[in-house]
Amino acid sequence: MVDDESLKDSTARFFIRQLEFSDIPQVLKILQQLSQYTPDGFSKADYVDFLEQNLCARVAVCSETDAVVGYGSVVFSRKIRLGLQAYIEDVSVEPSYQRAGVGKMLVNELISLSRSKGAYKVTLSCKATNINFYRKNGFEAFEISMRLVL
Repeated sequence: MVDDESLKDSTARFFIRQLEFSDIPQVLKILQQLSQYTPDGFSKADYVDFLEQNLCARVAVCSETDAVVGYGSVVFSRKIRLGLQAYIEDVSVEPSYQRAGVGKMLVNELISLSRSKGAYKVTLSCKATNINFYRKNGFEAFEISMRLVL
């Protein structure tokens, strides 16, 4: 088992930053690991608008020099009782960088963003193969997630 101190040493070459327009081709490639959805027909203006206008979502990119090696996003929604909920989506890491602490860095950043926005809880859905990863990052299994692909 890797302790936090040796993990910190191994992740020193990575840094977390906001998504930039120039990252989008690398991020879309990384996201193909999660699903086969291909975003066809979107223009540069569509992505610029997303980055500038999407006030309810925040993204984090983990970079090593100029290469994007991981991506994660958090979406915020105001509930009927006015509490702010955060939902982590699309955490994905380039295969050659998995198990190097990149995913943990991304999840910690998204949790930190959620706290700073005043969210009262953070939820996510994941594949069964990722349950232990999220448990190690403080999450607990809760109820069942379902989806309808349109």
